[in-house]
Amino acid sequence: METFWKPGRVLFTVALWLSVVFAAPAGAASLEAEPEYQWTAAMVRAPQAWDLGADGSGIIVAVIDTGVDFSHPELAARVVAGYNAIKSSTALKDMEDDHGHGTMIAGIIAAERNNIAPVGVAHMAAVMPIKAVSSSGSGDDRDIAAGIVWAVEHGARIINLSIASTAQSPELTEALRYAAEKGCLIVAATGNLPNTAENVLGTVEQDQEGVGYPAADPHVVAVTALTREERIADFSLTGAEVLLSAPGDTVLTTYPTYLGTGGGLAYTKGTSVAAALVSGAAALIWSEFPEATAAEVMLALTSSARDKGRVGRDEEYGYGVLDVYRALQSLKPQVLYHAPAVLNWSGGTVASGDDAVVAIPPGAFNLAVDPSGTVEAALPVNIAPTTEASLYVGGVEGLGVAYSVAWEGQPPQKAITLTLPLGSDAPGAGIAYIYRLQGSRWVKVGGGAAAVPGGSVSAGLFAPGIYQVGVVRQSLPVDRVAGLDRIQTALATAREAFPQGTDSVVIARADDFPDALAGVPLAYKLQAPLLLTFPDSLPPEVLDVIQTLSPLNIYILGGEGAVSVSVARQLAGIAPITRLYGGDRFETAAAVARLLGTRGQAVIVNGRNFPDAVSIAAEAAQAGWPILLTERDELPEVTARALRNLSVTRTIIVGGPGVVSAELENTLPAPTRLAGDNRYDTSASVLYAHLPTGANLYIATGRNFPDALTGGLLAALNSSSIMLVSPDGLTARQKSLLSTLRGKQAVALGGTGSVSEELLAEVKRRLE
Repeated sequence: METFWKPGRVLFTVALWLSVVFAAPAGAASLEAEPEYQWTAAMVRAPQAWDLGADGSGIIVAVIDTGVDFSHPELAARVVAGYNAIKSSTALKDMEDDHGHGTMIAGIIAAERNNIAPVGVAHMAAVMPIKAVSSSGSGDDRDIAAGIVWAVEHGARIINLSIASTAQSPELTEALRYAAEKGCLIVAATGNLPNTAENVLGTVEQDQEGVGYPAADPHVVAVTALTREERIADFSLTGAEVLLSAPGDTVLTTYPTYLGTGGGLAYTKGTSVAAALVSGAAALIWSEFPEATAAEVMLALTSSARDKGRVGRDEEYGYGVLDVYRALQSLKPQVLYHAPAVLNWSGGTVASGDDAVVAIPPGAFNLAVDPSGTVEAALPVNIAPTTEASLYVGGVEGLGVAYSVAWEGQPPQKAITLTLPLGSDAPGAGIAYIYRLQGSRWVKVGGGAAAVPGGSVSAGLFAPGIYQVGVVRQSLPVDRVAGLDRIQTALATAREAFPQGTDSVVIARADDFPDALAGVPLAYKLQAPLLLTFPDSLPPEVLDVIQTLSPLNIYILGGEGAVSVSVARQLAGIAPITRLYGGDRFETAAAVARLLGTRGQAVIVNGRNFPDAVSIAAEAAQAGWPILLTERDELPEVTARALRNLSVTRTIIVGGPGVVSAELENTLPAPTRLAGDNRYDTSASVLYAHLPTGANLYIATGRNFPDALTGGLLAALNSSSIMLVSPDGLTARQKSLLSTLRGKQAVALGGTGSVSEELLAEVKRRLE
């Protein structure tokens, strides 16, 4: 059910609705206990959230609507001072609901938990009535905008807009922007189709296609309505702007006691109901985490939604069905379990008892909710010492014992962190890595920590298996990784990282950058070297190294114009080939992201400008984030589709507005921009945001990027990053950064023509 308004001074009036009125029988049992009356709360798992102690206390939700029956027994204790934007009045009598819609929405959000009426999702939240819609169900966008501004300035943290129209005026656009900048969460109904359901107050026009306004505004959480069977209701408008779906079909709620004879209760339906449920859910989260930002609350709601419909975000369900219990769990500190343990969707840290732990983030596994809506499917996880195998790699000293890490089911959708102890017998010299047993060979997973007695080493992992710590001793520190050219540098990295071979090899063209840079996270996940070739000929030394590595699979990045059919034929003689490609670099990056398969977060960089991808490649690899490409001012449709398919709820933009515009940023999910005045300061900003934990810091020239193509993988395997430097010297921001990284070893990527001895010496000096 929606109120309906049109922008401008001309009002649009809808037909009044005929609501089915419900009168509570005398002596009736608690409506809270009746599934018939609480099915919406059950679907979004509000009772489980209440059991955690969440109730909406201290949070004000502004209901921009027809007013509220402030004398209603279910709402009287919940209503705070409000505003009549039509009359510019704060008089109590002017907030009275002369239509019914606003009272219904207020009840869905915050009706008391007193065994008389259905319980509001946030039954202890405060409702701020903002009357901006008349008794006829029509409104004026200027009044709505004024109501939003008043609510923001008088303490509302959530703005509920159960209204819909086909357009939006500049006044309302500015009011929404203002509310968002002031830290409010704005929730709106997508709108209802006409003539699809009885008892719906207002609808958009017959020719409406897509989500209505204000839900279509980029500052707003757009919500569609579901039936009891979790199908999109036939009256619900859908479109690309949809973020969440929630129940909205035939719901019992509060109704003005002075209108009708229903004893203060009535049934209603519409996307209005769904929006109100999301507003109530946001109040529950904020009452438990009052320091959270609006962006963090929205991220908790969208990242925890139960996927429905097409896999990933779609135009009907958005990110999925609202699940307030999961949303709360996603913000709580991780629980420490002792192995073996049974985890639910919220994950946790599983410890073996001797400082070896596996940290599983919320949503790492797409565990389903039981059809009853009350039981979360669980995942058995175990980490324990094992004598099944012991590390043997030439030049590597195995430490302690091997550990078996086990779980059941599908591969994780987010990186899991494995931390293993070094023990008191760590040599104190050398670099510690984590290795995984692949068949009969041990492959480096990551690490790169100093082998300090009593310390530990961590790495991201994506598969169960047997893992052990190994230490690489070095008589002299390696301060430069270089070959005669970019191809030789990649080969040197492969020989050092994978001395016993590997199951997979990733190969890309050497004469262009985007495919290789987008492939770094995939290579890291596959524990595979990233090698380079000429488009039309495979260098003999590359062929020799691949044969020595003896892979079981070879992945080619790019189409036949990037790596020719003749090169692919040579490689097919060694192992089966999988080619990841598209019509251009944007499609190839999306194809790599699909195979990478990790969900929830992605990196966005300019597809024509490579320094930013170099700066973030190692961090993206360790976290499992896909690197997706964009134009400066327009997001390619293939990239937008990849964001939807991977249910991306958070994006990291690397580079300033000159490479990814502010307008494009506003279209991305929960964007965070890492940028500086130039490529060197942008590189420093990335490092500040993701301080490396490994013993090394890798530096590469910012003038050209061949050495950094495969250097990103090397840095990721060493839990480190790449800092781009200029031949003209370090920037002030880089000097400040290096002072926070003292004790790390500087390693140059490329020869002295790329990073001079003088520049390397200066970096070393600042790291001492």
